[in-house]
Amino acid sequence: MAVHAQISKSRSKKKPFKVVLIGENGEPLNVAQLFTTKLNCNKNLIAAMKAFKGSEILVKDISGKESKEYSLYSDGLQKGY
Repeated sequence: MAVHAQISKSRSKKKPFKVVLIGENGEPLNVAQLFTTKLNCNKNLIAAMKAFKGSEILVKDISGKESKEYSLYSDGLQKGY
């Protein structure tokens, strides 16, 4: 399993979503960052991909009732599974 991102609920009322990058060994690579919307979460992941010269990242969204997985590309497009 490659590096992936995880979007989950936070305990904050003002910023209800958090994003963590997870490494191949299952350990978090960064401190969880809090955001107000899922769109802001995706914008942050796109900025991280551009900084590290990546073109695609697998995103696991566990913030809702159902978990979703999708690929996020550096141009902002999503491909769901």
